[in-house]
Amino acid sequence: MNKNFGFTAVEILVALGIIISVLAVVLPSINTFRGRQSVDTTTSEIVLLIEKAQNQTLNSLASSQYSVRIESGRAVLFAGTTFTEGAVGNEIITYQSRVQVATSGGTSFNGGGNTLTFQRLTGNTNNYGTITVSLVSNASVNKIITVLQTGSVSTN
Repeated sequence: MNKNFGFTAVEILVALGIIISVLAVVLPSINTFRGRQSVDTTTSEIVLLIEKAQNQTLNSLASSQYSVRIESGRAVLFAGTTFTEGAVGNEIITYQSRVQVATSGGTSFNGGGNTLTFQRLTGNTNNYGTITVSLVSNASVNKIITVLQTGSVSTN
């Protein structure tokens, strides 16, 4: 009586085929999920920065207005109405590497440009509009931040 223990080459190939098929279905879903999480996280960070700028303006911190400049790879909170690269008080958030605000069409503000400036006493802005945060690899995975003239911020 000859008893062989183990797996035949055919059994191993079938098992590998099943594993590869399952991975082919699951991996894209995981990448899409991670991409959406990156967009959500970056969107939340930008919203918090905008709200901070409005609050600092309303509180007359350093007797100044505060603004937020939106760029393709970062957002910068700064004092005043004119952005100066490297200024001591600038607060920068850098987007995750897979996320962007497109340089063309990523911001759509009243009056153009890429900067939101809040008015003292009211917290209103003349630069109201939208910011689209998307994946670099797939712009259809996105979130839109809406800033109203009153300075209120919402996301879709």
